[in-house]
Amino acid sequence: MSNQPLVSIGLPTFNRAATLERAIESSLSQDYQNLELVIFDNASTDDTEATCLAAAQKDHRVKYFRRPTNLGMVSNFCDVLDHSSGEFFMWLGDDDWIDPSYVGRCLEVLNAHSDYALVSGEAKYYEDDRLMFEGERIELLQQSGADRVLAYYERVLSNGIFYGLMRRGQINSAWIRNELGGDWHVIAAMAFKGKITTIGDITVSRSHSASRTMKGAIETLGISNMHSYAPTLSIALNACRDIAWRSSAFDSLSRGERFALARRVLAVFNRRFFKPYWWTALYPYWTRPILLAISLRNKIRKRNLD
Repeated sequence: MSNQPLVSIGLPTFNRAATLERAIESSLSQDYQNLELVIFDNASTDDTEATCLAAAQKDHRVKYFRRPTNLGMVSNFCDVLDHSSGEFFMWLGDDDWIDPSYVGRCLEVLNAHSDYALVSGEAKYYEDDRLMFEGERIELLQQSGADRVLAYYERVLSNGIFYGLMRRGQINSAWIRNELGGDWHVIAAMAFKGKITTIGDITVSRSHSASRTMKGAIETLGISNMHSYAPTLSIALNACRDIAWRSSAFDSLSRGERFALARRVLAVFNRRFFKPYWWTALYPYWTRPILLAISLRNKIRKRNLD
């Protein structure tokens, strides 16, 4: 084991005692043994603490941290990374589970390809024990980091690849932000750093609930309800901000190159998601999401005044 790199599995949790035990068991039952499981409990009020303490007592690889107050989901995701020490890292949801060979197979591919930043299994989404759908399979093997970012935004929807195994040294510049699509932008930054692939015969199984609404996501993040009016537009503008100036992951590009890539990403969102009003046809396609944002803002202001 001492000759194998340490893998960290970060498990942020809040009030999911009913499903948490399965997530813990799937992590500790991996056929790759040199791993640690870092659990951050966001001040749960159910039996989460007892479940985690029992797991830590049973297996020394479990590191359990409990907050006295709930600081929000994004903070919890960041802290499991911050308190981990493995050369490789992956997140796991507290109601999700992975195949026994998941870590070992992903690590095998990463070790074989030094230019790969992330390897994932296929994501499958369940409600109770019923398969609801399979997530999109993402392959980003282009030589250019910018081309990989564009290809990623062309493809991403459910973003199950977020729960793949990553090189820890490349995650730190791709921090999750407390905003819609924060997980998308983490993977976009990872894609700029290195290639990404999906292994077809291993699975990360995710719980899918029909009750998970956009309103619920916005309440969980603690952001303005304004984002619920045009969530994809919010994600698109945040992606462009990251690329143009905000994220250090793109610092190898010049300022002009960063703005050019941001404009191309905005064009991808425009093509995939936006149906412009007739008047936006008078302007270049890459400006249409910005124009729609201004129009949306004016409508909200008018409604508030009324």
